Amino acid sequence: MNTVRTALYEAIAAALPIAIIYFAGWAYLVKYLAEFGIDATQVSIALSTVLAYAFVPLKSGGVIMYCAVALFVIGYLVTTRVHKTVKRLSFIFAIVGLALFLFVIDDAAARAAAKMAKHVWNGQKSISIPVLNQPATNDAASIFQTCSKERRLRQIIGLTDEMYVLCRDAYFPCSYALMFAINKEGRIIYLLNGGGDWSMRIARTSLLAMITVGLAVDAFAQQQQQATPQGSELGQQDPGFQSIPVWSETLLLVEGPYKLKGSFGVFGYVIARNAGKVTFKSCNAETIEVDESVLEMTRDGCEYQAPEKDNAITVACADLPPAWGKAASDVLANVTSDKIGSVYAATSDGKAERIASPDNYLAMATIDEVKAIQPCGGVLTGFSGTGVPVTGIVAVEPTER
Repeated sequence: MNTVRTALYEAIAAALPIAIIYFAGWAYLVKYLAEFGIDATQVSIALSTVLAYAFVPLKSGGVIMYCAVALFVIGYLVTTRVHKTVKRLSFIFAIVGLALFLFVIDDAAARAAAKMAKHVWNGQKSISIPVLNQPATNDAASIFQTCSKERRLRQIIGLTDEMYVLCRDAYFPCSYALMFAINKEGRIIYLLNGGGDWSMRIARTSLLAMITVGLAVDAFAQQQQQATPQGSELGQQDPGFQSIPVWSETLLLVEGPYKLKGSFGVFGYVIARNAGKVTFKSCNAETIEVDESVLEMTRDGCEYQAPEKDNAITVACADLPPAWGKAASDVLANVTSDKIGSVYAATSDGKAERIASPDNYLAMATIDEVKAIQPCGGVLTGFSGTGVPVTGIVAVEPTER
């Protein structure tokens, strides 16, 4: 009986290290591929690849520290006389300790995977240009060739049967991209589908993230009132400026929606124009200056924009100020495109009055505060990073120029 038990223990001791190494490699690959929307269970990954990647999480500080503590405890139990009860429970302690070790490895794998994915998105990973075996007349192949010429391709991972490559967006390279899956014959198998137009965009790190509902308060209007009292130097900078009553809300005038030519489904609005240049604010509220020529008129608004998982916010449409809808109509009835970027006060009776020109501090502060733009109950709304409605968005229809 003792011989059988000893043989069993020896078998477990021999297999356990390999099993832990395999678990570490698989945990890392699952989480790393998930950062790009790839289901690892649907990908053929060789055992050698899993074992090679295992040392990424195993060399982390947390895993090394856990192993050091475990060796100390084992050494203490072996070299010290302990109570018989403790020895009898040692098997249970070993199982619990092993389970905790797996959690430590899993956490280390998640951290390492997120770090490596960040390197890919930031363009810090190798530039990979696989040779395609299909004509560039194909839509996907044509986009791939453009990405290759502009050196926007970054390798996600190369496997035995396929390679996954990320083509970073020309305007928002750290937020949007196309992912190509290329088989060993050099043909594009598929692009990661993100919905919207055919370009199948993806947003860092997942298209599954969605901007949902949260709070609405008039704190921003009150803050502006306190920060800019009547008669102050700031108020004198703009003849049209008035302090905002506590019961009013702000509206920001923009032009759009537009999408950027050559981008992967990035939608947004123009908030300023200057000598052939425009300031473009995407629906995820990243702001860049681009040539006016790259603007492309579209009927697709922010509801078609792929949101960023890391920046997902929670807002509550039911709590939006009811005056915004009426005031927005009042703005559109009396506005011209040269006032883009202006801020209006929406009063409780549904009227709107311009209180800041585009270059005024209040207008610039309002624009900077907006971290996401989403339609909410028929009203386009700009939200802060914490989900608080900052301002209503009034969009002038895009025009050919």
